[in-house]
Amino acid sequence: MHNNPEYLKQLPKRALKTIRMLAKGNGAEKDSIQIKQAGGEVLNCEAITHLELHHEIQSESKKGAHEIGQPLKSPDEITQAIEEASSSALKNDEVRRAMANILLERPDKGFSLHAEYFDIPALNRDYSYVEPCGTCHGEGQMICQRCGGKRREVCTQCHGRTMVPCKFCHGSGMMQSADGKQIQCNRCHGQRQVACPLCQKTGTVQCRQCKGSAKHECTQCGGAAFTTHIAHLIFKIKTLFEFDRTILPPPVVKVFEDAGHKMVSGKHIKLSAEQVKRNDGGLAIQYNAQFPYGDIEFTINGKPLRTHLFGYRGKMLKLPNFLEDLTQRAYQRLEEAAQGTGNTAGLIKKASNKRLIAQALTLSATAPPKQAVIALKKQYPMGISNQTIKELIKLSHKAIQNLTRKNRWSGLALAAGLIGTVNMVYFLPAVRGQLADLLPQENIILVLDLLLIPLGAFAAQFIVSKISTGPVKKALGPLLSDQQRAKFSPKNIAPLWQSALLGLMVFIASLALARYLDLSVPAWLPF
Repeated sequence: MHNNPEYLKQLPKRALKTIRMLAKGNGAEKDSIQIKQAGGEVLNCEAITHLELHHEIQSESKKGAHEIGQPLKSPDEITQAIEEASSSALKNDEVRRAMANILLERPDKGFSLHAEYFDIPALNRDYSYVEPCGTCHGEGQMICQRCGGKRREVCTQCHGRTMVPCKFCHGSGMMQSADGKQIQCNRCHGQRQVACPLCQKTGTVQCRQCKGSAKHECTQCGGAAFTTHIAHLIFKIKTLFEFDRTILPPPVVKVFEDAGHKMVSGKHIKLSAEQVKRNDGGLAIQYNAQFPYGDIEFTINGKPLRTHLFGYRGKMLKLPNFLEDLTQRAYQRLEEAAQGTGNTAGLIKKASNKRLIAQALTLSATAPPKQAVIALKKQYPMGISNQTIKELIKLSHKAIQNLTRKNRWSGLALAAGLIGTVNMVYFLPAVRGQLADLLPQENIILVLDLLLIPLGAFAAQFIVSKISTGPVKKALGPLLSDQQRAKFSPKNIAPLWQSALLGLMVFIASLALARYLDLSVPAWLPF
């Protein structure tokens, strides 16, 4: 970056080179583009970014007793510690230096960044306190609720009665002898009940929940006994950028507001920055921005083109969309080709005389619309509006569709015949019938049947794409170099939905014809 007059004289020449590059092949020869007049000066501007320290608290809890961050005894102590840390942060010179360096170490030094937040990991703190479980009071266990701490519970078989009905006589006290007579039960001896085999006539058994220990794991803390509450104190810088808008030209003000940081990173602006202390004790970064600025007027084919020259790399501000005027007639022909109102191939050829239109057509034939727009915008970052670039890609895609319409329909007809033939061969008893007999499971043949649909769609897409490629290569081939032409592979020509629909329709028609001819039709067929 220099301030000498000789260096500054080169900036208009850079801008001229850019205009000529954009206009090349778009209706203006190199010599028809000249600088009519240029003037300007190096401007200086003072600016400041105020740094405000903000903090937020993120809380979490973990089971068990843990030492995380600074251990404290209560929530009140954590609140007090956070207040002290946040209030004392800006009083520490090292903290202030760390805050300023977060911006000063950036390529843009934080210039023009307004209402932006930046993390300060070095200042972040963790605080924690451990609290005993309110249910088990820090023991991790609690009295068994099932047995009430008695270790035993009522027998689930006799329900505390110690006796159960005799199973041999079914509680009747009598049983049938071998000769068919009723005799006294030899197990309960006529008492109809026997001692409970589960509790051994005690009426209680070991508690099944605590296994006789009288306690079990606390259901609230899961046996952890304690809960550790953690507070993460996170500091952030908020930037407040200010500069005097009244002393700068409106285009520069807009640049500062929209992309000042990019202008510094891109070395359009020479910037000096330093940390300063505000009168109120706050922290700020003071800037001195230096940059060339002036008006420049070109003539293109004798017509004036006025814009503003900004920065040490000759950037043009508020450059009119002059490419739209230069390529207006070609744009109209592309519109006609997209509407199909004439000879599409001839209209595309005429529209392609302008490099901008030719590049839009080539990108539309080889890339998805969004990628095509991005690529064309990269080639023409100025001189044409974003909306016009989107329209160019949209019209180019429609024009290519019109160019290949006859070929696509021919391809679809050919694909329908080939797919139908393959389907009918498949449904022959000698083919599908034998396959069904050989396969171990019936659902496998069902999968093979349905597989004909995507295979048909894929075949249709392949055939239509191949047949439709010819007109596109013929129309766009002359626009490419030999190396580009060798690699040129048109895409997005045949709509996928057409091929998918064709595959489904031919499959249904093949099933109906196979049924009519009494071939090997699927058992799942409803008709």
